Amino acid sequence: MGFPPFKQGAGYGTNFRSLKNHLWRDWLDRQHRCVVPATAFSEPDKNTPKGAVVWRWFERSDKQPFFFAGIWRPFTGDRGTKRVPNIGDHTLFST
Repeated sequence: MGFPPFKQGAGYGTNFRSLKNHLWRDWLDRQHRCVVPATAFSEPDKNTPKGAVVWRWFERSDKQPFFFAGIWRPFTGDRGTKRVPNIGDHTLFST
């Protein structure tokens, strides 16, 4: 999951909060829209001190899946770990 890092050392882009961000522009057409199923997700709690961020998990009380609007894109490169590289063609998505 997640678009590749946009700059060296950055994390994968796993959510897009603004359609005005130029990093998403090429993937906002109808062809690259998708629905992403989930059973839970987490967000950092901004009320915790820096360096001690607590991640809060969210899920439906009935444990049923829900969906996010998303975008997808093709990617050729490494999606594995240092120990187990996974180099090739991939389909990536972000919500």
